[in-house]
Amino acid sequence: MSSPVFDPMNQTILSDGQRVQLTPKAFALLEQLRASTGQLVTKDNLLNSVWPHVCVGDAVLKNTIREIRRALQDDPRQPRFIETVHRRGLSLGQ
Repeated sequence: MSSPVFDPMNQTILSDGQRVQLTPKAFALLEQLRASTGQLVTKDNLLNSVWPHVCVGDAVLKNTIREIRRALQDDPRQPRFIETVHRRGLSLGQ
């Protein structure tokens, strides 16, 4: 499996030869994780940076992460890219 290629201009991911369009919020969340590659990004930090001045809950965050994982073909049980740190946040692997 090759490393994914991120296209910020078109908000797409090229993963294993397939180009996948992300929603704007999913791409914004992915960009937040990419800016802190290898570091824990808290749920609160993600919620505040991707949905500023809007009250959204964990379900919205989980659905957005699911969209990104689907695009990356990343299994949450055996993640290659996005690791969940229980009750704390997420980390994008290096």
